[in-house]
Amino acid sequence: MAGVRHLLLMQSVCYSFYDLLERTQEHAFHILQDESVPLDSLLTATARFSLQSSARNQFFGRVAQQRIIDARCVVDVNVQGLPTPLQVSITTKSSARLKLITEKEVMLMFKAPWVKISEQPLANQPNQFPVNIKSLNEEEAILQFAESDIEFCATVQQLNQWQIGQQVWIHIDQEQIILATLG
Repeated sequence: MAGVRHLLLMQSVCYSFYDLLERTQEHAFHILQDESVPLDSLLTATARFSLQSSARNQFFGRVAQQRIIDARCVVDVNVQGLPTPLQVSITTKSSARLKLITEKEVMLMFKAPWVKISEQPLANQPNQFPVNIKSLNEEEAILQFAESDIEFCATVQQLNQWQIGQQVWIHIDQEQIILATLG
């Protein structure tokens, strides 16, 4: 009787394994069909076809440098299309757990409410960029970086304060950016 149970368990494991292989093959096929996905980036391909997140702002980049400031690890991440690296503040344990090294590919995520809009740049603040308001509704603004096609999504508090086409500044706090990477 134990042999039959073992055989049934092994059969179930094999079916699960083949199901996983089939789904992986299907994802790979979709990745190959999408010409916008760089084939040299496993993180980008995986995130675009597998990862679901409520964060409206998702970017891919590479670690430029890390430094310790006030017992926190500040990670500079180069994002193609942005003039300066995005600075992300994480714990030193998180840096070690993510195995961050220079040039490692990472994904940055932050929610729309964490993108702050202002008419002028803030004094001595990292992670701020001049953008144009591309679209606007009662809940959110889509903001486009003038130098590239990069877009940010921000929650709007006072709709009548902003206009489509207006140039504004955005700011994202270092501690409100989530870093993700493959192991």
